[in-house]
Parts: sequence; C-alpha cells; structure tokens
Amino acid sequence: MGKKWMVLGALCLLALGLFGCGSQKQETAAKNNTAIEIPYGKSLAQYGITGSLVLSRKPERVVSLTNTPVLTLYALGVNQVGIPDTKIIQWPEDLKKQAKLFQTGMRSNIDLEGVIALKPDLVIVGYHAKDTYGKILEREKIPVYYVDAGPTVSYDSVKEMTLLLVDAFGKDTAEGEKIRDRFARLEEQLQQQKARDQGKKVMVLQAAPPQFYLQNQNGTVGSMFQLMGYTNVAPAAGGTMVIMDREKALSYDPDLIVCVSAMAGEQEQQAAMEKEFTEHGEYWDHFSAIRNKRVIYLPKWFAVSSGLDEIDQFQELFKRLDALKAGQP
Repeated sequence: MGKKWMVLGALCLLALGLFGCGSQKQETAAKNNTAIEIPYGKSLAQYGITGSLVLSRKPERVVSLTNTPVLTLYALGVNQVGIPDTKIIQWPEDLKKQAKLFQTGMRSNIDLEGVIALKPDLVIVGYHAKDTYGKILEREKIPVYYVDAGPTVSYDSVKEMTLLLVDAFGKDTAEGEKIRDRFARLEEQLQQQKARDQGKKVMVLQAAPPQFYLQNQNGTVGSMFQLMGYTNVAPAAGGTMVIMDREKALSYDPDLIVCVSAMAGEQEQQAAMEKEFTEHGEYWDHFSAIRNKRVIYLPKWFAVSSGLDEIDQFQELFKRLDALKAGQP
C-alpha cells in the first residue's frame, strides 16, 4: 500500500512539473511575441486608408520609398535596406552605405524589381501609390505601410506619422523618448514664437522665375509658419500649392515673404529672385515686404518634407526670423 502511495505521489509531482513547464513555455512564448501593429494616421482617412497594418514580427529589412519615415526609422535603429535617392536631403553616411538608393521622384518609375530583390519584410509607400506600386508589392506578399507623402507634407501629418512609428518600433526605448522630447521642446518654442508673431501675414513663394506658386497652410513651410502664428495669404484649397494669381496677390500685402525652391541652391535662388524683383519692380514694389526687405530665402532643404528633420528646419527658421528682426542680412 505504501508503495502505491509513493507511486501516486511521484506521478502527481511529475504532472505538476509538466504543468509548470507548460506555463513557463507559454510565458516565454508571450515574451518572445514580437508582433507589432502600426495604425494609420488620421491624415490618411481622406484617402480611404484607415485601420492599421499588423505584422507577425518586427521587420528587419525595411525599404522606404518616400522621404518622411527614413530619419525616424534610422533614429530608432530600424534596419533600412532601401531608401530614396535625393540630392536635397542629406542622409547619414552610414545609412547611405548600407541601403540601396531608389529614384522615387514624382516623375520617376520606381525599380520595383530591385525592391523585391532586397527581400524586404516591410515597404513604406506614399498613399498616392497605393493602387500602383502598393498593389504590385502586396501581390508579392510583401507587407506595405502607407504614409502621407509628396513634395510637401504638413507638420501635423509628419508629427503624427513619426509618433506612430515611434510607438511601433521604439515605444519603450531611449531613442523613442528622445524623439518625443524633441517634439515637446519644439512646441514650447512654437508657443513663444506664436506669442510674438500672432496675426502677421506670410506669403510663401515656391518659385523658379518666371514660374510662381504659392504654398498654402497645408504645405511644409506654409504649415510651419501657421504654427508660429502667421496667417498664410494663399487659398487653403487646391492641395499644398496653388498657381500664383498675380493680380489677386496684389491685395494680400504680407508682412513677410518666404522664398523656397527645389531647383536651385539658396544663393542662386536669392540672386534669381532679387533679379526678378528688380527687373519687374513695377509689380513687386507693390509689396511692402519687398520694399522693406522683409524677405527670407530658404535653402532647397526646405522644399521637400524630410520627416524628423522638420524639427531642425524649425530651429533654422527661428534663427532667420531673429536675424531679420535684428536687421541683420
């Protein structure tokens, strides 16, 4: 009888041991579950893109086919094997060495065969290419995440996308916290700047004479000045840029004119615009901002949305506004 109880006791202990091991295995599996969910931002709802992308594990080979996510993913330590080839944004040297560069401009045909050959486990694509490049990549069973994109993207949209990527790839990391802190410090500065410049009018000229466009409050630079308290004189409808109505523009009388171009360097652009202002003074002299030299010329770095780099662009704008107020060149 005693032996039977000993055997039964041993079997119970074995069962408890197996149950314990099973529980530990389940806990370990839960801890190793690296599935991530990347929600789509509110800015994409207008294009019919909602919900989120769910991946079974954190991507290890990411291709970014638009500028805005690149620097955020780099800061978070995400391995990017493909990025846009751009002469406007300065990518970190080590990133350029490790990633294949793709032509992704509005007039470019993206080398999708080259993208697929990299065997990515995530490709980030601008929303406007959802029905073209996006569909092809999805047919190849490659996960695709869509973001707001284009030559110009508003600050709010960039911030929204950046923080969604932080939550997905670096929510509890020091790198993720640094990005959040940078936005928090910037927005404190914006409130201070807004208190000084609230109500002033700005005209953002995206120009390469003789062609002139106005960037409205939805564009990159336009949205930045909007956050600093300025009122953008350009119509808010019609995307991020509108063709300048020269006759109507005479009624705008902006306090500040900001010139930006993706076609030339800062000095070249300034020379071209000053020549335009002089040679056609009968028109441009109507603007008090030009007569009083309240004009800021921005490098072409500002002509496209660069994602996380917009924080640095704001710092540069603060410096230039301070210099203008101080009467410096």
